[in-house]
Amino acid sequence: MGNYSKLLKKNENTNITYELTSYSNYRNLDKFNDALLAFMEIFKELFDFIVNHNNFKKYIDSSEGKLDVYKVTKEGINNYSIKFDKEHPDNWTQCMKYLLTILKLYILMIIKMDKDYYKDILDKSLIINNANS
Repeated sequence: MGNYSKLLKKNENTNITYELTSYSNYRNLDKFNDALLAFMEIFKELFDFIVNHNNFKKYIDSSEGKLDVYKVTKEGINNYSIKFDKEHPDNWTQCMKYLLTILKLYILMIIKMDKDYYKDILDKSLIINNANS
C-alpha cells in the first residue's frame, strides 16, 4: 500500500495505466520508460500549445528564459531522451533538468499573466470610480 503517481491514457476502446514510480529492478524499466513517454506526450502537447498560442507570446518573450531554445519531442528534449538508460543515466538526467526548467518558465509566465490580469481589473475599477466621482 502507499501513494504512487500514475497516468491513465484513454483510447476509444481501451484504457492504459502507466505507473510513474521509480523502478525497483531492471525488469520494470520498460514499464517505467513507457510511463515517461506517455508523460512526455502530454508535456509536448502543452509545450506546443503555449508556444503557438497568441495570448502567451508576450509572456514567453519576457520570461527569465526563452522557450525557443528547447526542442521538445515525444521522445525527449534537445536530443536527450526521456527514457532511462542504465548505461547512460546522464542523458536522462539532462532531459529531466530541461523539463524542470521549462516547468519553471511556465510558472513564471502564469505569475506574470496573473499580475497583468489583476492590474487590468484594478485599472478598470479606478476608471469606473473616477467616472462616478
